[in-house]
Amino acid sequence: MNVALYDMKYIEIAKTIWSIMPSEAKEYVVQCEIFPNTESCKLFWNTSKGIKKEYSMERFPDEVATKLIVLFRELNEIMSLDSNLWSHCQFTLMESGDFKIQFVYIEEEDSWNMLYMRGISDLREDELDEYCIPKEIWLDRVARKDEIYQIKKDVESKCKKY
Repeated sequence: MNVALYDMKYIEIAKTIWSIMPSEAKEYVVQCEIFPNTESCKLFWNTSKGIKKEYSMERFPDEVATKLIVLFRELNEIMSLDSNLWSHCQFTLMESGDFKIQFVYIEEEDSWNMLYMRGISDLREDELDEYCIPKEIWLDRVARKDEIYQIKKDVESKCKKY
């Protein structure tokens, strides 16, 4: 595992976020999903009063978001070389400059637009409307969760053999 390479990428991500971090932000959060043919991210911040703020469509920092996605994709590729598989990530930068980063593996089939760090099959029925997920799709993903995630289990077992 190349920790120094990970740390360099973390610092590059933190500096990129810092460049757009509003002065009112106590913490700035970037959530992203990375798959072979698609990616997305969500940017928001929390104020010292605990108020969550998001960009309007007109003010969304597209160039920085694109740069962050590239950085997260590079991090994903580096980490996958060490068999650290993830598809969703949350990077939280605090006003102090400290940061925390979380990773989770969600199969693409269990992902949904703007649903980060959880799969469709992880939701409760009362959460479906928040993400505009049809009940039929949710029922299918819940019923097939073990089947959907068998792919990851197969990859993990192959990685452990070598």
